[in-house]
Amino acid sequence: MAEVYPSDNSLLNLVSDNETGVEYIETGKAPYYLEFRRLLYRLLLATRRGNDLRVFDEGGLDVGVKAGQFWNGSTLVEYQGSSGNTLADNKVAIYIYINSTGMLVTEEYTSFPVVSTNHIRLAVVTTSGGDITAITDCRGQHLFQSFAPPGKPGFIPVFLISLREVISNDIPNAAALGGQLAKDTTPILEFTSGDTDSCLRLNWAAGNQDAVVLQVPLPPDLDTSSDLELHCRVASGGTTDKAGFDLDTYFNEGDTKVEDACEQASVSTTYEELSAAIAAADIPAGAQTVTIELTPKTHATDAMYCTAIWLEYIKV
Repeated sequence: MAEVYPSDNSLLNLVSDNETGVEYIETGKAPYYLEFRRLLYRLLLATRRGNDLRVFDEGGLDVGVKAGQFWNGSTLVEYQGSSGNTLADNKVAIYIYINSTGMLVTEEYTSFPVVSTNHIRLAVVTTSGGDITAITDCRGQHLFQSFAPPGKPGFIPVFLISLREVISNDIPNAAALGGQLAKDTTPILEFTSGDTDSCLRLNWAAGNQDAVVLQVPLPPDLDTSSDLELHCRVASGGTTDKAGFDLDTYFNEGDTKVEDACEQASVSTTYEELSAAIAAADIPAGAQTVTIELTPKTHATDAMYCTAIWLEYIKV
């Protein structure tokens, strides 16, 4: 059904639009051509941004693109506009877009890039018989979702106090407080150095490899076609054993165990960030929860410390 206008009487009594500042021409106002130009001037001011990055027909198979700007993560990309972009003839759909580096792409005939690839969709153009027969504006697909920052913007925190000790491949019984970690458990959950350094940490004594387990729900914007990464901040307690973890990962229920690992390149008592990639091929479609068991690498001589654990992922 067609959109209706206000009544004639309501239209005749309108003075101005508060949101845009556009003024309506009063009935009988003279000189009319000047009032009409004022109306156009204010309308163009109000709609100018709607012209940014617009694809337009230049005749034949040529299109132009108006200038505009967009954010790629924290980088402002400026497109200066272009003309004389000659398209291929007799194409049902030409997907015109600007890639993340600010380059115009006019030779894509299958589809726009996947949503996880940063790009600005401009238009789909149809050509036939040496002419442009249709231009479908696609800029509106970016009105309500900005670019995800480059890299791995998705972040899932894992709180050290939420970890549970694993005994005999399960959570221990109530007598063992369900594996809750404390000052007298293995590993130890403690302040690094009392009131002097109250950073919370896990402390595995030399030779102890008791595993801990974490479980988190996965966000709906997780791109299962990209790797999921576990990150941790660890240090060795001495100069002999490298710090690190072996990972056993399970998605949803009834999943096959996935094994990965992370380890210091060289032993160090300085805290450093390690990461282990859980391959996209191991992430099932529709994954909504992940359980990860972390077992310290062999460290017979030195203690091993961990002060932070988190997951990073690519957003769709």
